[in-house]
Amino acid sequence: MKNALILMAFALTMAVAAPVVAAPLAGWTAELDGLFHNVSGSLTVIDDDTLRVDDFTYDGGGIVVYFYLGAEDSGVAYNNGLEIGPQLKGTSFDGTEGPFEIDLPAGETIGDWNAVSVWCVTAGVSFGSGEFVPPVPEPATLLLASVALTPTVFGRRR
Repeated sequence: MKNALILMAFALTMAVAAPVVAAPLAGWTAELDGLFHNVSGSLTVIDDDTLRVDDFTYDGGGIVVYFYLGAEDSGVAYNNGLEIGPQLKGTSFDGTEGPFEIDLPAGETIGDWNAVSVWCVTAGVSFGSGEFVPPVPEPATLLLASVALTPTVFGRRR
């Protein structure tokens, strides 16, 4: 009986904590695949209109270069995509600058976009791109979820 009460208290705690409102894609990350100009790094969704860029490398080359969001990871999607952040051409990054954030333009949210590219606008070429994917749960989170979903573990009679 005592174990059943502990399980009920745990379930109630989780139910009360669940209504915390967060951006649906918060934590999703895109790894840049690095096609040209030494592009690499990752972009992580912080909230509905903010991305964090980590370990970014880029040699500063190209013509007119920006981060672009696309509905999918394709040239057509980036041509029809959303320009975000500052002009990148002429500024080199070696991955040691530390993370930086990009705010989406007013009225835009990440929910409409599934991929990101370091995009050369003039040439219509991706220097590196990736699709946003959900975070992988940490092992402790998986363990808690399995315990919460397996009430018989606490309800066994001896």
